[in-house]
Amino acid sequence: VEAADVMFSSIQNLECVGADVTHRLPLSLEQLDALCTCDIDGVSRQIARLARLWREATPDRLPALHDPLAVYYAAHPEVCRMRVQRIKVETEGVCRGLTLNVDAYGKANMNPEANKIKSVALVACDVDAEDFVATFMSLFER
Repeated sequence: VEAADVMFSSIQNLECVGADVTHRLPLSLEQLDALCTCDIDGVSRQIARLARLWREATPDRLPALHDPLAVYYAAHPEVCRMRVQRIKVETEGVCRGLTLNVDAYGKANMNPEANKIKSVALVACDVDAEDFVATFMSLFER
């Protein structure tokens, strides 16, 4: 938690793709089934193995493409709409470990302490979910 706080408060030009955006990228059951059976090369076999582990461990939930979007963004930044936002990592109390986007949803207007936060990052605020999921799934087509 402290390391995250140092990172957000000291690194300039930090770019973030947060869970509020990546949660918009759930796979459908059909897509998960397709991943469970893909067998194109070693990478796809590993993805298939991970997909099967997910399905076995959480049969009532579908996975979201959290890490794939972050990795794809690194090479294709146009995939996300970004905004400069103030970020605060909570280091104490019941919210310890939470990373707060202080400017999201107009929260800064509700908190008189918000103006004290100077740490900023370029934060993903939107993604074309349908297009990204289709792009991801196309990597596993034969």
